[in-house]
Amino acid sequence: MAMSLDCFYSNNKGQTGGALTPLPGGGYFTDYVAFDSFKGFPDGTSVSEHPIYTSGHVKTGEQEFLDLLRSYGQSLNRVRLVSGFYEESLNQDLAAEFKKRSSRASLVCIDCNLYESYRAALTWCDEFLQPGAIVYLDDFNTFRAQHDRGPRRAWNEYLNSSRWDFEQFLNVGWGGRSFVVQNKH
Repeated sequence: MAMSLDCFYSNNKGQTGGALTPLPGGGYFTDYVAFDSFKGFPDGTSVSEHPIYTSGHVKTGEQEFLDLLRSYGQSLNRVRLVSGFYEESLNQDLAAEFKKRSSRASLVCIDCNLYESYRAALTWCDEFLQPGAIVYLDDFNTFRAQHDRGPRRAWNEYLNSSRWDFEQFLNVGWGGRSFVVQNKH
C-alpha cells in the first residue's frame, strides 16, 4: 500500500512543496525495507497470551512476499528484505550499515502483533526516525487495548526511552494507530 501511494502521489503531484522530487521509475522514497522472519510467529514468546498467535501462524515466505508485490504492479528495484526474527536481525551490524548510508525513515509500519517483536522493532528504529516521520502500529489495540500487554506495553516502555516525542495522528480501523515523530521537548 505504501509503495502504491508513493507512486500515485509522485505521478500526480510531481515535485512537492517539501522539495520531494519523483525518482526515476516513480515514487519519492529511495528504499523500501521489509523486516520479517518470513516464518510466522516464533516459538517461546508471548504467543500464549492470545489464542490465535501460535508458532508459524501468519507465515508469508520471502518469495511469496515478492510475488505479492509484483502482483500489485510494484517494481522490486528499491525493495530490500531483511530476514529473521527481530531479536536477531535488528542488530548493531545492520544499524551500522544503515548509519553509513545516513538512512532516515519517513514511514515505519510495524505489524508483528507480539510484545517482544514490537519492543525490538521500536528500540532499533529509534535512531533512524526524523521529525515528521510517521510510525504506524498495526496491532495497537490488540489484547483488548490493555496498556500492560502486547504492542501497547511495548509502546509505553519505548516512550520512556525514546529520544523523540510523538503526536497521535490517525487511527486505522479498530486496531491500528499512527503517530507523527516530533523533536523531544
